[in-house]
Amino acid sequence: MKYAEDFRRLARRCCVLSKTAVDPDLVDQMRLWAVDFADEADEVERRAVERDRYPVARSVRSSDRSGRPQPARRDDTGEDPARVVKA
Repeated sequence: MKYAEDFRRLARRCCVLSKTAVDPDLVDQMRLWAVDFADEADEVERRAVERDRYPVARSVRSSDRSGRPQPARRDDTGEDPARVVKA
């Protein structure tokens, strides 16, 4: 369930159940889950906006999926390939 609509549907369902439940503990639990599902839906939507707004931030080298910046690659000589001038 990675889509915001799914979490919103679950939140609405929990709200309905909290209004029809008789047990006070169950009512509290349904309300808590409703808030949690709504928060999760907001987070999914926020991530989608950030992903669309900052597409470059998502790209990660195939050798490292940690998301941390990687040092520039160097060839066998130890020189930075961007700085080597070939004659």
